Amino acid sequence: MLVETMDSRRRSQGEFAIKLSEDRSKIAIFTNPPFKVRGSENFYVRIYDKNLEEQWNADIELTYRDRNFRIMDFDVTNSGDVFILSVYDSNPTISLSPSRDLDYKLMRIQSGDYNKITEFDLGLTDISVHSLGIQCDLKDNQMSISGFYGTRNYYDMDGSLYLAVDQEKGEVTSSSLSSFSEEFVAQFNRYRMFRGRGIRKNFVFRQFMPRPDGGAYVIAEDYDVRVVTTQNSRGATTTNYYYYYNDIIVLSIDKEGEIDWYAHVPKRQTSMNDGGYYLGYTFLMNDEGLHFVYNDHRKNAKRWGKKPLRAITNAKNGNLVMVSVSHDAKMTYTLLNRNKKQKFRVSPKSSRLADDGRDGAVLLSLRGSRIRFGNLYFDK
Repeated sequence: MLVETMDSRRRSQGEFAIKLSEDRSKIAIFTNPPFKVRGSENFYVRIYDKNLEEQWNADIELTYRDRNFRIMDFDVTNSGDVFILSVYDSNPTISLSPSRDLDYKLMRIQSGDYNKITEFDLGLTDISVHSLGIQCDLKDNQMSISGFYGTRNYYDMDGSLYLAVDQEKGEVTSSSLSSFSEEFVAQFNRYRMFRGRGIRKNFVFRQFMPRPDGGAYVIAEDYDVRVVTTQNSRGATTTNYYYYYNDIIVLSIDKEGEIDWYAHVPKRQTSMNDGGYYLGYTFLMNDEGLHFVYNDHRKNAKRWGKKPLRAITNAKNGNLVMVSVSHDAKMTYTLLNRNKKQKFRVSPKSSRLADDGRDGAVLLSLRGSRIRFGNLYFDK
């Protein structure tokens, strides 16, 4: 079934993203067309049910200029409404700039035929927000918004924030800001800590998970893509794409919406011109805690938690490992497979979870044209 078509003949073709509702009953496809310097912000939303029957669609054009408006994240509720996190710069002549006060908004597009748009103010002032993530229906008609912020400059993360929002009213019911300690910053880069710097800001939010006691876990990963183009003496150019999937941050939120602890899972992964297919992690969760399964450099089995890590660049020559974070922030590193003879490469992002990871996962591994599946489960 064809649900979206993009014109590949145009430069800067725009982008699209897909989200599932918390109960998996709704599928949202969000399309952002090519950037227009003098145009208004424009995007498309299509909502489908689990049988791929279209429920509604909308072509949204806002009064904001495209160059002064940026969408940070979006999600769809179990009822089919769409919420969008955005940032807006009210300066009418200059494009979006991190050096000025920016307006962070929550926008709701109601399901149905009329698609009423409502904007809510998140009250995020006097801080420089680097990234935001959203999860609808995390519990009792309540959404969660989490982010990282800086107080010294735009390039460093100095702390984390968490907002609980009533989905019906769009009101922030609780908010929490927690600054990172110097000891926590030093876990990422000791030299930045010595210079009074924070954590570098390339983190994206991956998971929002409810805690057994009514709180939540928020997981973010250090992710970056760098494009390098070189030119030889004859004028021919070569472009390489470098993918980086590094450290993980876990935020633990209590049932009152306060951040009670945060943890750092050190990880170093990089690859070139492969889309980062063997990088990232598979996330699992059970009564014992949170579990991250990923490919790691062989020498990190002895270095993890003690010395700076080696970056894995070829999953075929690495180990498959699991780092577990208990509900009280204690961490253990487990070697699952040394991969010395088989030379299979596990693709964590292509693996599939059982009951959202609570009952294990089916891991996809490749060796040339050969495909192998592995069943990862917890002993009871």
